[in-house]
Amino acid sequence: MKYLIPLDSSQASLAPIEQLERSAHRGAQLEVVLLNVQPRFNRHISQFTRKIDRDAWRAERSRRIMAEAAGRLSRAGIPFRQVAEIGDRAERIAAVAASERVDLVLRGDGRQDALERYAFPAGIAGLAALILAAD
Repeated sequence: MKYLIPLDSSQASLAPIEQLERSAHRGAQLEVVLLNVQPRFNRHISQFTRKIDRDAWRAERSRRIMAEAAGRLSRAGIPFRQVAEIGDRAERIAAVAASERVDLVLRGDGRQDALERYAFPAGIAGLAALILAAD
């Protein structure tokens, strides 16, 4: 199965990694896409900073956020890719889920109940992102 794991700076976002490590240990064939979405800066900030500096800041922050998950997946022998995006979080998660053709979006951010936190079907994630984007 192919999974998308959106990561942020919280420890809670790493929760799905433990489940994947256990599954890999049992012999499951897994593929993972780690995603970090960085925000766009508003024009009041952008007008006083250079684009190259903003991009470098975002890239460094994404590397730092994905480092622990990447290390754990490497040690478990789970193939993965790292993707860094800029924009609205829900919109980018839905777009990456669709373009990568993932089976499930695994979230561990604690803003949902236990079932949704660990197994959020990719199709529902896309629908939810479209509904949230419409607001």
